[in-house]
Amino acid sequence: MSFSYSIDHRPNAVIASLSGSLDLNTADRLNEAIDAIVRNQGTLTVLDLSRCTYLNSLGIGAFVRLHQSVKPQGGRVRLAACSAFVKSVLSASKLGGVLPQFETIEDALRD
Repeated sequence: MSFSYSIDHRPNAVIASLSGSLDLNTADRLNEAIDAIVRNQGTLTVLDLSRCTYLNSLGIGAFVRLHQSVKPQGGRVRLAACSAFVKSVLSASKLGGVLPQFETIEDALRD
């Protein structure tokens, strides 16, 4: 499975759209995406997961690393548009309090 990403800049926010599978086969590309997001961060980072087809512990670890990288500068990370599968993986990981989930990108952008 492949993985791609794009970054969209908004006032005080960055929306990173992650597409494909977030697993061992795509870990290097995912880490590249996380590094790019950190370099381009705004006050708020929204991860659009609407096209994320698979997520395992490597993907969750990358999300946590992103959170830990932006938090010291006052940044926040929110997850948006998660599929049922991604929601189930995130629920099992117990990260809801650290990485809040929103139904839409627009909801995630609201304070």
